Amino acid sequence: MLYRLAPADFGRFTFLLIAAQFSWAIGSSLFSAPLARLEHDVAHPEGRRARASLDSANFLFSLLIGALALFGAWRFNISPGASAVFACMVIANNMRLFGRAAAYAEGQPSSVVRSDVIYTAVALIGLPVLFFNPAVGMEAVFILLAVGSLVAISALLPFLRIRLGDIGAILHYTAVWRRFSSWSLIGVVATEATANAHSYIVAFSLGAEAFVPIAVSSVLIRPATVALQALSEFERARMARLIARGEEAELRHNVLLFRSVLAAGLLATIAGILLLFGFAPELLTGGAHDERALHIGAALWTLVLLIRCAYMPEAVVLQACGAFDALAYPKLWSAPVSVVAAMGLIMVAQPVWSLAAIAAGELVAAFLIFLAARATLAATLSASPGNGNSLEGAA
Repeated sequence: MLYRLAPADFGRFTFLLIAAQFSWAIGSSLFSAPLARLEHDVAHPEGRRARASLDSANFLFSLLIGALALFGAWRFNISPGASAVFACMVIANNMRLFGRAAAYAEGQPSSVVRSDVIYTAVALIGLPVLFFNPAVGMEAVFILLAVGSLVAISALLPFLRIRLGDIGAILHYTAVWRRFSSWSLIGVVATEATANAHSYIVAFSLGAEAFVPIAVSSVLIRPATVALQALSEFERARMARLIARGEEAELRHNVLLFRSVLAAGLLATIAGILLLFGFAPELLTGGAHDERALHIGAALWTLVLLIRCAYMPEAVVLQACGAFDALAYPKLWSAPVSVVAAMGLIMVAQPVWSLAAIAAGELVAAFLIFLAARATLAATLSASPGNGNSLEGAA
């Protein structure tokens, strides 16, 4: 799409994907994040009812964000056909992500691997069509992503137990909301403001074309971002099991291993960026973009990735403890930093410098998350397994 679309259209395409990712993050906070904790509460009747409510509630939420995606894309001057396909992609992928989280929570990572392999295979089959057909546009990309998600769900069907006729089960979601999801949602919204304030401020104040250098340079860390999210989902479920069993030594070893993997991935990403700019910069610039702005964007995105990798193990520990309130507070402090700094920077510098505001917000969040994780983990491990975070105790 970087070479096929005009700069303004590429900006719209990237912004739509950012909006879709935000909707999936909201879905994850409401329904996927609590799964790891609820799997340890299913021995209690209230815990079983709360767990059963997540599948149907997530399905209804998927339909809601699909409708919003359809309307939003249309309002963003996207063709009706592409808007409809985009909405289908948003729905299908939200269901897939919930299925992945459920499989991890139930200790079945092999199902996630099969699903991911299927999704990747569909993408690899479709990519040559997109690459060699100059007539394809963003609609074809949305079709490919939607088909990939739908086919990949086949490996996750045992973990998607939708009961739309059981209204009572959906009503039991209120217990999940009170204990977990309300704080998780606050954290996700604040995280979005911290991490993507520049996207909304630049796109809405300066137009889609001004957003292009930011969007193009973000491609450089996209593989690392996807890997970071996947690893976090896997580690969240594993850490939750270790915490529930009170295995402190194994948990600390797991955190250290997680941090080492993130460091290796960060170094590989930096090496790839340097090689690209050193030997084949035209693959990114295509001669149609400001090369200096892309260099600035690449450097700032790398800084943002570095900070996120630094605090991600602690953030996952907080999720595994069920301490979504402790995870939300740091983002509530960091979000205003990113928003105010981004608004100030676009007034005095190129839009790409707004990424520095994101780095500043992430740095504030990192410091506070480190402090929160240390205190929360000590308190959780000192308590007996299962105390303090069960639905039975919260009801």
